[in-house]
Amino acid sequence: MRRACIRLGPVAAICLALSACTLARPHYAAPDIAVGQPAFVRTLEAHADADLVRGNRAQVLLNGDEIFPAMLAAIRSATSTIT
Repeated sequence: MRRACIRLGPVAAICLALSACTLARPHYAAPDIAVGQPAFVRTLEAHADADLVRGNRAQVLLNGDEIFPAMLAAIRSATSTIT
């Protein structure tokens, strides 16, 4: 019985080596902080990368089925800027 050999070209070998070197981003779990706790506002600002402004509101959207319709509606109703 003959043994089959796979011969990789130099480009394929480099691609294979580089694919093993990619860095996976670690999964990050948000801290469990209740709305009334002092660190809540700072934590929310850090996760949203935005300052909270009095009078605005926030709504938790869980996935693309909830996120995209809300985002598109906000874009359609914007009167000056979208951030």
